[in-house]
Amino acid sequence: MNIDQSKKILMLGGEGQNIEFKRDCQDIDSIGKVICGFLNSSGGSILCGISENFNLTGIKITESEKNNIEKEIQQHISPKALVSFDVNEIEGKKILVIEVPAGKDIPYAFQDVIYIRNENKTQKADIYTINDMVLSKQVEPHRWERRFSIADINEDIELNEFNQAIKEISKRFNFRDNHNMNMVLEDLSVARYGRLTNAGDILFCKNPAERCPQVRVRASCYISDKYDEVYNDFKSFEGPLIRVLEELFHFIQRNTATKSLFSRDDLRRQDKSVYPADAIREGLVNAFVHRDYSDFSGGIIVSVYPKSLEIYNTGSFPEGVTPDKLSEGHISVLRNPDIAHVVYLRGLMEKNGRGSVLIRRSCEEHGLPLPKWTSDQNSVTLTFFAPEEKKVSETRIQIGGMPWVHTIIQTTDGGFLIGGSYSDSESFPHSRPWVAKTDDNGSLLWENKFGSVNDSFIGFYESEDGKYHIIYAPQLTGENGPDRDQYIETVIDNNGKLASTNNDNVPGYPKLISKDGLVFTETISCTDGGKKLHIIKTNAEGETEWDSLCELADSSATGSSIGSGIVRTADGGYLITGARYYY
Repeated sequence: MNIDQSKKILMLGGEGQNIEFKRDCQDIDSIGKVICGFLNSSGGSILCGISENFNLTGIKITESEKNNIEKEIQQHISPKALVSFDVNEIEGKKILVIEVPAGKDIPYAFQDVIYIRNENKTQKADIYTINDMVLSKQVEPHRWERRFSIADINEDIELNEFNQAIKEISKRFNFRDNHNMNMVLEDLSVARYGRLTNAGDILFCKNPAERCPQVRVRASCYISDKYDEVYNDFKSFEGPLIRVLEELFHFIQRNTATKSLFSRDDLRRQDKSVYPADAIREGLVNAFVHRDYSDFSGGIIVSVYPKSLEIYNTGSFPEGVTPDKLSEGHISVLRNPDIAHVVYLRGLMEKNGRGSVLIRRSCEEHGLPLPKWTSDQNSVTLTFFAPEEKKVSETRIQIGGMPWVHTIIQTTDGGFLIGGSYSDSESFPHSRPWVAKTDDNGSLLWENKFGSVNDSFIGFYESEDGKYHIIYAPQLTGENGPDRDQYIETVIDNNGKLASTNNDNVPGYPKLISKDGLVFTETISCTDGGKKLHIIKTNAEGETEWDSLCELADSSATGSSIGSGIVRTADGGYLITGARYYY
């Protein structure tokens, strides 16, 4: 249950057949009885932190306390069942949400007592109700996962996988004796009387495909978006379920395109798959947990295409579940509750009935088209779609005179800011600072010129308030002829209108402007006739942190060399690029 669903429950009304409110979560016995009642009926949700008279009181609870509550309740529920515990926050107050699916193995008991749900009350089941539960269970055949496997519990268990599972599950589940393999498997409801069930076989055995060929998983990466026999990569996976799931996840990651991202808070490039990892993992978990294992001709097939990714599993949607309902989130209808329980305890199913909502939201947050679920009588397919390709276009802007483009940036409104120097017929070959703005399609919105002829364009940046800061250096005439010893910062708004101008007597030319401060470069002439590159680093307040003089190659030559672009590199240094003029 997500936060929006919790709020919706608060708006609709009080307790009912499938909803129970608790002021706090101190009374473990009371909560356990309600969970048992939900398991023996149609499932439901418990919200701790809401009083019976419908007031949002909230609770104080840590992650460790939540896990302890879950452990204690799970210890006294029999047979074992998948029940999820999650902390939500509403209006600044925490509530503990416990989601309980309808149980597959009724009757369930809490502390050896069977409870049922009757309207908005939880009560002990009478002998007639218990008898009816037992008779209905006898009529229903054993689920495939509950049938005995022919695997040898002493020879076929993959010990590394088993030990890793114990380590992970112990964080949220109390075993009677985690050093006794048989007791651990029985506690997880995947073994009885010293024999593994089919669920225990596919979860923990070295090669369950020897006995159950339908557990094999196939994955293909195609070179085109049409199904054919030409692959970039193909692999068949066998082994314990969690290991196969992880290997399949890495196959998808390896065979899907990546995009490179740069963050303002991190100098290093981040390469990420075009598909969000959490959505892919959730889609795979759902396929492994909800598939129909009883179909010996079935399986899981993953197909990676250039523009899409498909995860196919045998087994249709459970009764009452539709693609539309998946987008809303609901109490899970579990086809394989024993398998789901172990996967949940190992931390791969965080919330009950929430997987489809997480997948949709994750795709939306990554700017992807919404995923699509399709189902027929025998299978379910989840399809992810790659980002729509952006068209590359060329735009020519007609501007009078002769502009030289030095710098271009994309602004927060999606358009582009272009800056450099500009000459017209009267000033050529001399120039003055110039800036133009286009929309996201490259159409010219406005252009503007600054300063005077012979002033030098330095750079610009966009501030958080959406204004553009244009920096240029005026040519001043001193006793020794033309010189530049200051720069001017002109601020314009999004429409090209002048907002303010600031003269600053900082020597040099600012080239890199960020929240960490400024970097200036200038070329200075030495007494021996040579030249050196002068670099000044300031903090965000403009105070000098360090400055450095760098020797230039062929410094004795007569020329001018000014860094026209500076970026900070991953090792903390600076890469300076520019032009060198000789005369």
